[in-house]
Amino acid sequence: MSDWADDELTRSYASATKSGEARLAAQPRAKKAYYDARKARLVIELTNGVILMLPPKLLQGLKSASLLNWRAWS
Repeated sequence: MSDWADDELTRSYASATKSGEARLAAQPRAKKAYYDARKARLVIELTNGVILMLPPKLLQGLKSASLLNWRAWS
């Protein structure tokens, strides 16, 4: 590769890395997810400390999941 292409690739990579790190620090994302059988809830813990507890019957695609499916998943 030519020098200008190497320079541009290095600059673009550094810019993308900085942008990605800022986004990871600012936007919450899932840290952990599991099924709480005692409460019959899907629990999702986010990186910002928020914990979501959702009944599976309200989630598309999980409404008909059996207890055996949940036990295998958690």
